[in-house]
Amino acid sequence: MGAQDNYPGEFRMRWSNAGGMVLAALLYLASARLGMALFALQPSNITLLWLPSGIGLVMVLHAGWRAVPWVAVASFAANWPGMAQAAWEWQVLHTAVAAMADALAPWYAARQMQRWLPGGIERTLDGLVFVLRVCALPTLLSSLVLAANLVWGGYIAPAAMTDFVLMLLLADSLGILLVYPLYASWKTKVVAEGAPRGRFPVGVLVLGALLVLAHTGFPLCIYLVVPVLLFMVFQVSSRQLTLALLLVVVGIVSAASLPQGPFALLPVAVRHQMLVAFLYSTTVAVLWGLYSRRALESEQHAALSWQHIAGHDPLTGLVNRMVFDPMLALETERMRRDERNYRFSVAMLDLDLFKSINDQHGHAAGDKVLVEVAQRMQAFLRGMDVAARYGGEEFAVLFPGANAQEACQALERLRDDLEHNPVRVTNYHIAVTISAGVAESSQQTVGAAQLLAQADAALYQAKQQGRNRIVCSSAGG
Repeated sequence: MGAQDNYPGEFRMRWSNAGGMVLAALLYLASARLGMALFALQPSNITLLWLPSGIGLVMVLHAGWRAVPWVAVASFAANWPGMAQAAWEWQVLHTAVAAMADALAPWYAARQMQRWLPGGIERTLDGLVFVLRVCALPTLLSSLVLAANLVWGGYIAPAAMTDFVLMLLLADSLGILLVYPLYASWKTKVVAEGAPRGRFPVGVLVLGALLVLAHTGFPLCIYLVVPVLLFMVFQVSSRQLTLALLLVVVGIVSAASLPQGPFALLPVAVRHQMLVAFLYSTTVAVLWGLYSRRALESEQHAALSWQHIAGHDPLTGLVNRMVFDPMLALETERMRRDERNYRFSVAMLDLDLFKSINDQHGHAAGDKVLVEVAQRMQAFLRGMDVAARYGGEEFAVLFPGANAQEACQALERLRDDLEHNPVRVTNYHIAVTISAGVAESSQQTVGAAQLLAQADAALYQAKQQGRNRIVCSSAGG
């Protein structure tokens, strides 16, 4: 993996200094030694949960191949106490083999990430690819090397190799499954997370209570952890969920040796396998739910984006006719239902002699004029007013709850501003004026089309009277 290799977009930042690598390697070493201290199998460097595999992946994703030696050194230091031999040369050899296996696994996982998930985990099926290609495959290869190394050194019997490969595979994969999603949730801005965020403390307290009960005489409570975590998928943020998942798994592994644990009555070997399988399946299920939620929210966000694009003019950003007409129709219906003689006004507005602007200055300048007029229009309107580009150089404005006089006053301020402040285009100014017609609703208004026709007729009068003016139609036409 060369220095120029490209990793997914969320991992562009690199640790270019040795200090960052030293800190990361120390974190790797600390998590490894902590894992061995919390719950270790014989030999002492085999744990039910190997968080360093996830930390190593993050290191390689950040720094590329430069991180591999640092991972190897940290792994060597972590594995050294558990590789005691009569001859120190053999201890060095077997520890070095284990360190290289631990270092190459995250390197290969990062390569898999680069190849199969260049944009990170974006879709639900990406989660399956992540589990199989990034978590399972690299850790399977390293587990085979590690188990063979243990058999070669006489640390375990050949008959135990299969079970050790399985345990290493699950423990190392679980480390990636727990660390990487938590890391990615902090490094990536997730679009449109709509879940409420205030229930994280409650969820953590419930999970903590279940773990205490599961290890103090109520072992079946351990199975309630899964539905609580799945419920939290839709109640907390990605960061909070992945943090809660990590805390739960670490808590269960830490308490696994207690005499009243959920799997305490099973034989030791079966107990370990059942525990790791439970943790692995729980983690995969929760992450699958998380990625499914993200995919759903992304689809909803995309749908809203397309609706926005379809309903807005791409040049000015104003709503278009497809959005404006239904809003006008709804306002008309509101007027008919209101017993307090509710009124509203609508205006049709046109740029005077706009064709000559295009002919003299070009269409780019004409577009600039349209954008500037739209921006000034929004500045002079109320927040509840709706301005639309109705077509070409023609605009429409809906004034909810306003009579014709109030609407005309707002448009007059706009007209006056344009008349005295020409639109600046590059290094010159273009004089722009507008004409507008305003119509006010009444109980005699038949429908939105009639009101638009009245406003359009008033606009025609403004044009006939010399342009650069606002004409108000009387209520009811």
